[in-house]
Amino acid sequence: TMLLTLQRTMRGDRYTMDTLAINGKPFCATLEPTDRHLTAETIAPENKVNGRTAIPTGRYPVSLTYSPRFDCQLPLVQSVPCFEGIRIHVGNTSKDTKGCILVGEYRCKGLIVRSRITLNRLMERLEECPEGEPITLEVVSS
Repeated sequence: TMLLTLQRTMRGDRYTMDTLAINGKPFCATLEPTDRHLTAETIAPENKVNGRTAIPTGRYPVSLTYSPRFDCQLPLVQSVPCFEGIRIHVGNTSKDTKGCILVGEYRCKGLIVRSRITLNRLMERLEECPEGEPITLEVVSS
């Protein structure tokens, strides 16, 4: 089993900065849209701003699937209430995400860099997980 933990660390009006750990070891910085303090149990369509809301805290299965938008294999975060098509992918600012998780290195509030390099490193790690072994994303808030 592989556990990805997304720890929310910094919130702005239009972004949420997080730290992603793999099996308890810090791996990279991430960036999402605004954290509206929602949980998997409390989210409802009326308290989500479409394309500008971070995924709710909770535990979600992750699979590696083909993304037509990016034309490659990417992690897909599944079973997120009120969300569809949540991917982990490249990007630098909140303008690059419509609810997905961007990976990279922290540069300053609301900005990550070296996203493509970081995503390649993440994919290498995820592909090491034996076939059939679950990958889980746990989103936690500080």
